[in-house]
Amino acid sequence: MIKELEQKIRKRALDAGLLNSSQSGSGRPFIDFLDAQWECEGDLVQVSADTLNPREFLIFQHGQLLLQLLHSHKVAPAVKLQLAASLPANDYHCNAFRNSFYYQETEKFLYVRCQRLQSVGGFSLLLLHCAAHISTGQLSIDSTPAFQRAFFKVLQVCLSELFHARLALDSAEGKTPSGVGTNSALNGLLLERVQKPGQGTLSEDDVARMLQKHREASVFRQVESLLRDRNPEVSPSDTQLPIKHGTDDQDTTLE
Repeated sequence: MIKELEQKIRKRALDAGLLNSSQSGSGRPFIDFLDAQWECEGDLVQVSADTLNPREFLIFQHGQLLLQLLHSHKVAPAVKLQLAASLPANDYHCNAFRNSFYYQETEKFLYVRCQRLQSVGGFSLLLLHCAAHISTGQLSIDSTPAFQRAFFKVLQVCLSELFHARLALDSAEGKTPSGVGTNSALNGLLLERVQKPGQGTLSEDDVARMLQKHREASVFRQVESLLRDRNPEVSPSDTQLPIKHGTDDQDTTLE
């Protein structure tokens, strides 16, 4: 069944001129699996966002924010995202998503086939791909150095924002990122640092300060855990440790 479907997709790609039967596998342009199942209908039929279900509308809003993000980082021009039920014919030859979008350059409208809203990952990738093409001024041929350079730039921006968003979320919730031996205090220091790129790389003093805070917090959590194990009824506020300074008989509480 899968083999038959692949043969149909390949035949359609050959008929569209996207593949040359005499070419080796390395010379064939990539075709998105979903995109190969569609053809541009010939007419532009716009779809209102009001007709979307809640999940589709959320993904659509995500797409709008994604395009705004790329524009704010100056890796893509300002583009207005629109949805369509059918698309006009185009000359986007050797574009992996040629049957999934239509760019109206005069109005700066990017029309995307509404079926793409079924997958947030696929929808996001399509928008990044389109934004990179639009930034180069050409919507055909994914193999040009100009497009590949632009595509890698938009990917870099999105991955950087993903890192910042994850770090901020972990820091706000006091969580430890999976697989990272750190704590919320260390997350906060790292977040403050990466959000100020003008300060340059971390110095040895910065690293030492972060590690010291990490060790102090780790020791306190271990002692707190031991006290709780011995007396389950002890509240967190009762596990604060008294410390004596010098010869002063007065206790100071370790926060």
